[in-house]
Amino acid sequence: MNFLPTGRSNMKCLGLLIGTLAASSPIVAEAALQNEPNRPTSAAATPATLVTRSVRAMGGETLIGSILNLHSSGGISIQDTPIAKIDMKFAVGNRSLIRIAIKSEAFTSITEIGCDGTTAWELERSSDLVGAAADRVMLLKPAELNERVKANNWLGRVLQLGSTVDSMRTIGTSDFHGSPSWEIEVRSESDPLRVFFDMKTRLVNGFRLEVNTPLEDPATPAEPIYLDIVFSDWKDVKGIKLFHKVQILQEQQQVSIDYDSIEVNSLENDDFVLPPEIRSLIEEQTTSPETDRD
Repeated sequence: MNFLPTGRSNMKCLGLLIGTLAASSPIVAEAALQNEPNRPTSAAATPATLVTRSVRAMGGETLIGSILNLHSSGGISIQDTPIAKIDMKFAVGNRSLIRIAIKSEAFTSITEIGCDGTTAWELERSSDLVGAAADRVMLLKPAELNERVKANNWLGRVLQLGSTVDSMRTIGTSDFHGSPSWEIEVRSESDPLRVFFDMKTRLVNGFRLEVNTPLEDPATPAEPIYLDIVFSDWKDVKGIKLFHKVQILQEQQQVSIDYDSIEVNSLENDDFVLPPEIRSLIEEQTTSPETDRD
């Protein structure tokens, strides 16, 4: 798999590679828990217990539940070479704003994805000048927005491991990139996810995702590719421990996201106002029924 972006069209491919934070309160639920047979486990390592311990290690459900919005910004690098800047804002009420800016000598590509709580949208610009017009503008359906946010929302998955799942099971102990960990499998409507809990800190060391790649022959099963999402550099943010570094590893390739800043409850409603291009597009679609996407 080639992580290196070669043009604007590859911005969507970066979606899976970018980790960020989202404002959500954990619900540590007993969700059809079971242990894998013939693998040693202990009563102290049930999925519900591991999730609860992790939430407490981050600051506790009450403190985490008090988060109304989060603002994170930083840089993205491939093999230690900086390639992009990222700025993300999430707030209760289904509000979000993700901005990814890639600049090189050859081109500038800025992708923005957002929602004001009602209307979801995406646009691309080829200039970072203030007031630069968008080159591509589109409205997003709720499922499309959810897909984009989910691909970036690693900490949100950590906080919600006990909810919105069909089942969780303990796999056993393993070494996850040098850290002795408890490993569990989480199943929901999406593909299975392996989660690794640090035995010492009780924080989540990371995720393991299986990504299937299409082959020319559709009858031939694709060989799975495993992506490891590693969380590190945990720091205190208003009493809550949040990771400030994400590494996406696949064999010898590495994408890193380093957050320079993470702020809690610092955003205003104006941070999620629709761009002028989106307001114009809504007006056009209102007067042109044939363009309705419902």
